[in-house]
Amino acid sequence: MTIDETIRVLSNERACVMRNTAGACDRNCAACDLVLPDDLVISAYRTAVDILRAYREGNAPLTMTRLLEMDGKPVYIVFKPGPNASGWYLVQTNVFDFDDVFFTSPYGDRFELHEINGRFEGIYRRPPEEAKS
Repeated sequence: MTIDETIRVLSNERACVMRNTAGACDRNCAACDLVLPDDLVISAYRTAVDILRAYREGNAPLTMTRLLEMDGKPVYIVFKPGPNASGWYLVQTNVFDFDDVFFTSPYGDRFELHEINGRFEGIYRRPPEEAKS
């Protein structure tokens, strides 16, 4: 679930709770215009919790263990000066060889971690402060 989808679903849930708190709710959820499917709400909460945990952990460079846990999630790679572009990449781990980590750029370029070893300064959950400027 994307962050925008998570915001939409959780904003809807907040409206539900506020309606109930204000006494404007008759607790007939089956007829309520705010009711969303359970799996959608659960996914939104899961995404929000993942984001908060990542924020709490800070933005230290990801270890190999943490990187392997990021399958399907975006990471920010800071490359050393050279032809590679620092930026966002999507992580994909190899289910058959857990030491294989692949990255896909927003443009569809795909490479393995071992192909860039020694050419990057760090892989992060979000851009480091110096990369934001």
